[in-house]
This record gives sequence, C-alpha cells and structure tokens, in this order.
Amino acid sequence: GEEFIRTAKGVVARKPIVVFKAGKTDKGAEAVVSHTGALAGSAEVFSAAMKQAGVIEAKNSEDIFDYAKSLANQPVMRDNKIAVITDGGGFGVVSTDEAVRLGLDLPKLEDSTIKKLKDFLPAYASVKNPIDLTGDATDERYQKTIDIVLKDKNIAGAVIIALMQIPTLTDEFVNILRDAKLHGKPITVCSAGGGYVLERNRKLESFGIPVYPTPERAVKGLWVLYEYEKILKKFAEEKPPKVVKK
Repeated sequence: GEEFIRTAKGVVARKPIVVFKAGKTDKGAEAVVSHTGALAGSAEVFSAAMKQAGVIEAKNSEDIFDYAKSLANQPVMRDNKIAVITDGGGFGVVSTDEAVRLGLDLPKLEDSTIKKLKDFLPAYASVKNPIDLTGDATDERYQKTIDIVLKDKNIAGAVIIALMQIPTLTDEFVNILRDAKLHGKPITVCSAGGGYVLERNRKLESFGIPVYPTPERAVKGLWVLYEYEKILKKFAEEKPPKVVKK
C-alpha cells in the first residue's frame, strides 16, 4: 500500500490516474471475497489513501471512462468558474444543478461580454450564465458566442450543449467546436441523438473533444479537469518522489 501511494504520487505529477474500486459496500465486499478469495478492505481507508496519493477516484464504471476521455484530450481547468452554452434551456438548467452539486461556479459574465452577446443575439436569447441560444440557434450564433465567452477572463472552461439535429445547424458546426480548442481553455460537449448525431459526435472526438450523451456527464468531464489541476497545485508545493524503475 505504501509503495503504491509513493509510486502514484510520482506519476500523477506528470500524468493523471483514475481508479475505480468495486466492493465498497458490505455486501459488495462479501462478493469480492467469494469471487477472488481476497479481503476488500475498508472503503473509507481506500478513498483516503487515493486522495493522499493524488489519484482521482471514479464512483462508478461510467465515470472511469468519462474522466479518462476528458483528461486525455483537454487541458486542466485553472479554477472552478465555468460557462454553459446551450440551445436547449432544460439541459442548461440540468447542467447548472450538476455544476453546483460538484462545487463548480457559473459566474456572471463580464459586462463587455454581455454587451457583445446582446449585439448579435436575438432578444429572446438569454445572455445570463447558462447562456441559452434557444432552439433556432445557427452555426454563426454558436461560433460567435463560443469565441466571446471563452475570451471572458471570468470563465475557465465551458460545457457546450448542442441539439445537432435541429435544421438551423449544419455540418460546419463540428468545425466550429474543433476551432474552439484554439482558445486554450477546456471544453466538453453534450450531444444526444440517433445515427445522424452519433456520426458527428465521433468526428468531434477524433478532434480530441470529449462528447457525452447527458449534461450531467459533460459537466463531470469538465469538473475532473479542475480536480486534476488542484492535485497538480498541491504536489507542486511538495517534491514528488522519483519513480524507481526496477
């Protein structure tokens, strides 16, 4: 155990580690014993050890893949202040709830940002955070909004929610999201739908943009980038042990 923590500390200073442990309930621990003949150990002790080592603990098997996808493709997020940009108001509300639950903040945009958004968005769009472009959002509306919002110094990252099957969005929308990476701030995308949408989601992921089918998972994909940034800051204050190659 001690050797694992020591080694993990040396690794996470350079690359993130995500772990998922099963058998954390009493009944689950019994199943582990019967399945492997091993002792499961205390869930609380395990979680504390992972935190000490700087290892990010996934809560379920879905999280371990979602976190890995985001960490492998996006820069860390410098603080907890995010924006949500959506063409579906309901998904924007769901994202806000999940962000608050995880300790993320949806701050007020700078006055200059709000003015720039109001200059071209229709009066019925919401320029509050979350930013609702409404169900008739166009490629141009998304492109301008993303560029303006990611330049806002109050915003460290963004969740972009897109109902890509609406007739006002074209195939160019995928390239708009690809180019958003040029701002150097992390983004995750929530995009749900059938074959048409899945084809575009695969293209986005080939560009290194994490795509999730629900707003909650997209928010968690952004949260883990902030979590890893906190780990890096913590270890920067310490001298991580060198990994000894045997």
